[in-house]
Amino acid sequence: MVSGHGNMVTTYQGENRDPVPSFSGDPLSLEIPHRTCRDLAEAVYEALGPAGERPDFRVAVACVFSSSLERDDYEVSIINRWERKGDAHA
Repeated sequence: MVSGHGNMVTTYQGENRDPVPSFSGDPLSLEIPHRTCRDLAEAVYEALGPAGERPDFRVAVACVFSSSLERDDYEVSIINRWERKGDAHA
């Protein structure tokens, strides 16, 4: 792993439609410009949101930040759509 870069595994891929197509293939490689685990989780959650009035198929986002692969030095942030009831983001 390289600082500022990460891998993303998703449950689904493609556009929001019913049924949502399952993800397949290798993890997605991405740059991580965010400084905190929570900021990255929020950015991914928002990016996965539907456009306009389309149905929202998001369930949750889990993010793990690690400063070292050799130590147990990591931060975890989880956003669960169902825990955001009443939140403008839900």
